[in-house]
Amino acid sequence: MLKENSIKKLIIAVPIIGVILTSFILTNFFISEMKNQYEIERAQVIIEEEKAIKSLVKNRVENTIKLLTKDYQDAIKKEKAEVKNTIDIAYRIIEDVYYEFNHLSNDKILEKIKARLRPLRFYENLSGYYFIFKDDGTNIFHPHIRSLEAENFKNID
Repeated sequence: MLKENSIKKLIIAVPIIGVILTSFILTNFFISEMKNQYEIERAQVIIEEEKAIKSLVKNRVENTIKLLTKDYQDAIKKEKAEVKNTIDIAYRIIEDVYYEFNHLSNDKILEKIKARLRPLRFYENLSGYYFIFKDDGTNIFHPHIRSLEAENFKNID
């Protein structure tokens, strides 16, 4: 009878143990698959986020370059206009001196021009000044270093 009782218990316990073992194995399998799926999705999210960040950074860099280029071009235009205006001022001074003193020799007119241009400064920091060169590269006017006058700078690198 003991055997029959043991067999009955085994008949009842084996399916329960089988169901529990099967549930345990299937649960581990599903957990493993879910974990693998999670890691794959996580890796994809990281890759997509990196792409999005790279795209954002690229757009910001491109916009910064455009802004800097525009600012640089605006600064160049402004500087060109300022140089043109400065040259126009000197031209008008030279022209006025020439017409006012056209009865004098060229050397005397040049001295009058130098006298009018020597004290003039320009740019915000007043670092700009006028100088005059002949076509052959000879300096005929420098407001700060008069020893440079009459020197030829054509072949200086």
